Amino acid sequence: MKVNKSLKLLLLAIALLVLVTGCTSQKQKIGIVDMKKVVEESKQVQKYQQNLDQKLKELQSEYEAKLQDIKDEEKLKDERQKAYKQSQKIKEEMEKKLRKTIQEAVKKVAKEEKIDIVVRKAEVQYGGINITDQVIKSLE
Repeated sequence: MKVNKSLKLLLLAIALLVLVTGCTSQKQKIGIVDMKKVVEESKQVQKYQQNLDQKLKELQSEYEAKLQDIKDEEKLKDERQKAYKQSQKIKEEMEKKLRKTIQEAVKKVAKEEKIDIVVRKAEVQYGGINITDQVIKSLE
């Protein structure tokens, strides 16, 4: 499933590059962002991760206290399910905020550098202008 998603993204990037290079006579600047590096090196991303970890620990402590008092197996199973769903909801919300923050940083850098298109490094074999470090700085 992940391979399928990666393949679709690669095909989309290739199609986009073909359209850009084939349908326009003006030269466009293409930026490249190494998202893995952004996630690994950005202090902002690390803060999000610490915040997520803290919220999940708090949730775990809360539910562990609740679960100790429950003797009924069915109710215990239900409470565990609720805890799991709530942890997933928290994680999804945090990831959504993080994606938006990163997208805004990429957009800001692209505008400053007058870059027309930005793609992920994983989708490009060669060429383009690497703006990863500027994105990481923008997130600071």
